[in-house]
Amino acid sequence: NIIREANLQSINLYCEAILRTLGREIGGEGSAAAGLRVIADYWEKNNINQQGFNMLDGSGLSPRNGISANHLAEFLFHMQSEKIAFNDFYNSLPTAGRSGTLKRMLTGSPLAGNLHAKSGGMERVRAYAGYFKDRAGATRVFAVITNGYSGRSSTIRREIEQFLKAIY
Repeated sequence: NIIREANLQSINLYCEAILRTLGREIGGEGSAAAGLRVIADYWEKNNINQQGFNMLDGSGLSPRNGISANHLAEFLFHMQSEKIAFNDFYNSLPTAGRSGTLKRMLTGSPLAGNLHAKSGGMERVRAYAGYFKDRAGATRVFAVITNGYSGRSSTIRREIEQFLKAIY
């Protein structure tokens, strides 16, 4: 329930608490550093590429954090193989045109009610990563990150919406 709320409403404080809880429960120390070690160990164990991934906190708000779209997509693809956890994870993600941070995104398109994704953003950064079923019914993984753009956030969001409609 906590992860669902964190994902739906993008509650950064919850994300930081989740990271520290991972550190305490699995890493033996309730710190961000221990939580980051737990995540890195999990990715290494599951052969998830960590190149392009730099994480300093659980909230994702540090300007020194960084992740590549490839890394996000690889992680999301891997999550599909986690049979027990995948449904809970998938259902925790906002749904385009329906819930959370995606409630006003892709309304009136075939992706409304179909695309499940986590959004993220800060000054001059906008990101979306998740899943949708294409016209043939196949589940697709996607990750889009814009970094360093100049202009309005709403403009880049519309451009990303057009991109997602095109790949649908």
